[in-house]
Amino acid sequence: MGKGISEDGKVKEGRGLGSGASYKPWIKIRELNSSGTASSFPDWKHGRMVELLSQAELWAYLKIRWNDSVTDIREQYPIDLAATNSIARKLGFRPAGNGQKRMTTDLLVSLDDGRTMAVSVKAERKGLAENRRKMELLAIEYEYWKACGVPWQIVFKEDLSPVEIRNIRDAVSCYDIRKVTDEFSFVRHLIARKIITVDMTKPIDYRGIIEGLEGDNDGGNASVCGTQTRQQQRLRMEDILHRELPLPADPD
Repeated sequence: MGKGISEDGKVKEGRGLGSGASYKPWIKIRELNSSGTASSFPDWKHGRMVELLSQAELWAYLKIRWNDSVTDIREQYPIDLAATNSIARKLGFRPAGNGQKRMTTDLLVSLDDGRTMAVSVKAERKGLAENRRKMELLAIEYEYWKACGVPWQIVFKEDLSPVEIRNIRDAVSCYDIRKVTDEFSFVRHLIARKIITVDMTKPIDYRGIIEGLEGDNDGGNASVCGTQTRQQQRLRMEDILHRELPLPADPD
């Protein structure tokens, strides 16, 4: 841990470039002096391991990525050094890294309508307003994205539902049909693919959904989307699990 790389080295590696599966974040977990709650998490749609530097970032990533209008999230996105240094001087602040290191935005979110949103992630509000340096850096980041015409906002972990985050994480672990091994993982797959919808902010009644798919009850408050899935609902669970399913092609 803590093995750093120079700014020039990051540029040569193409850090901050690409999108989707080809994107390379500016900061990687292995380069941190202390990993803390940092974690890598597979993006369930394009397969890239996402480098999230805190539990707060992981929660925010899961919450945002779950939205169907989100097409991509680029984490640890580097912003222009000359621009942020200029903004810092205009605001009367000391530039980040004494003007030698690029600032990064935690999550740069791409939407299906072509818009982009910049997101800074913090654990909680308490103490943030009293930390002058953190507020200065946030102000620089805000002014940068404002000049770019990109909406910027702060997401606080304390505003996110632990139940919802756990449900999203459980569901997307079975996004790939090849991860389905039993009735419970199959239900997670259906939820991840939005074939059935449930209230993700509440504990999920997996057993009730399974019984509903087998036709024994109302489906544990799950709703089924689309004509094809209504037909599937009438199949018994064991038939669904054991029928031959087309597998997606392996990525190159």
